[in-house]
Amino acid sequence: MLNSVEAAGSHFIRIEIELGVQDSYFIRERKTMKKFIKIATLSLIIGLNLSTVAISQEKPTLREITSKLTCQCGTCPNLVLYSCSCGTAERMRNEVDALIEKGMDSDAIVLSFIETYGDRILAAPKAEGFYLSAWLVPIFAVLGFGLMILVVLKRWKENTVSAEAQKSRIPGNESSKYSQQLDDELDDF
Repeated sequence: MLNSVEAAGSHFIRIEIELGVQDSYFIRERKTMKKFIKIATLSLIIGLNLSTVAISQEKPTLREITSKLTCQCGTCPNLVLYSCSCGTAERMRNEVDALIEKGMDSDAIVLSFIETYGDRILAAPKAEGFYLSAWLVPIFAVLGFGLMILVVLKRWKENTVSAEAQKSRIPGNESSKYSQQLDDELDDF
């Protein structure tokens, strides 16, 4: 127990324990502080959880929903509904706004548009079923390409090292002849 108290860095508590004092002011204060820290941490965790629940129950915004949908007029190059300026986009934004006013949540509004227009209305594919491949294939392609580059670089490095090793093993290597001649010239100088 003495080591753990010393590790805490409390000089007074260590002295009191060495003297055999069981119920000192410093020991009581330390226990009180530990309780306070536990209660404060627990309160913080509960408070953060309640705040996320409150945030998730807010009304969805027009921007949030229209950023998930694309314009379906046929002339716009699949612009996000929020940024499209054609008449069809304006009508669709008004529909979204009316559904928000009715109290529907974001997912329900998006689902109602999917029922009307199909999956092509989504600005990004769903992360489920076949559509999951639209998210995973690019990631695996980048990882595979990176792995391929690493393998090629490793082989090039091995080939370079083995070529240099073979050069140094060749008897009568010209570079050793020239280095000897250079050493002789430098000695004469």
